[in-house]
Amino acid sequence: MKLLVGLLFLAAALAAQVSAPRIGFARFSGGGVHIVSGLPANLLVGAASIARADRASFSDSGGLLSRQGEIELVDANARLIASFVSGDAAPVLNIDGALTTAIAWLPSSHSILYWDGKDFVRTEANLAGEVTAVQTIEPGKARLFVRQADTSISAVVVSRKTGQVLDSQTMPAISGQAIAQHSFVVAVDSKALIVESSNGQRRVLPIPARDLTIERMSSDWLHIFSSSGEHWALHLTENDLQLSQMPPAREEAQ
Repeated sequence: MKLLVGLLFLAAALAAQVSAPRIGFARFSGGGVHIVSGLPANLLVGAASIARADRASFSDSGGLLSRQGEIELVDANARLIASFVSGDAAPVLNIDGALTTAIAWLPSSHSILYWDGKDFVRTEANLAGEVTAVQTIEPGKARLFVRQADTSISAVVVSRKTGQVLDSQTMPAISGQAIAQHSFVVAVDSKALIVESSNGQRRVLPIPARDLTIERMSSDWLHIFSSSGEHWALHLTENDLQLSQMPPAREEAQ
């Protein structure tokens, strides 16, 4: 009888995992990229990694992965579409919509690299400061968050074709790492996330950890993780904001 109950419980648990909606893909400290599924406050991390990467960014349409100086564009099922040998150990990646929003900043060559629908295109853009985020904002333009020497962040718009700076504005009271999410800006502060809307309203989400990094898991989800191995998932849309703790991948838990 106990064996039967145990088998029924296991079957129910497996069925729950299979039916849980996929949220996106997250990269963990061992470099493994895992499927994340479930609902806010009840997240599951797939046991097997589907790829390995040093940096990652995903939307609902696909993703960008960087590993050992090579950048790969993959589809929504993590199948390879194209690759580009950048030689860059620490590119800044982003994809937040269709595959044509895929873009990267290559700090070693001061260049933007983007997918035009057929090929990767690289354009030099000489910017002063450290680029912490990059985003395709409309056809032909990219927006970069650039950290200046005084730690302030500037939002710089450049032409993807020429690299020419078209606009630059300082972002008040934003410092450190920041990323654009829909019409919001999400920034890392000491033991907190700052979520700022386009009208300047702010939400502060306390996180009991330092050295936080943000990577995109899908169009509506961000992966926040600490150097000490703690993970959170932020669901942020125009109508919803939910921060959930996420379990580590099996490779981290061992």
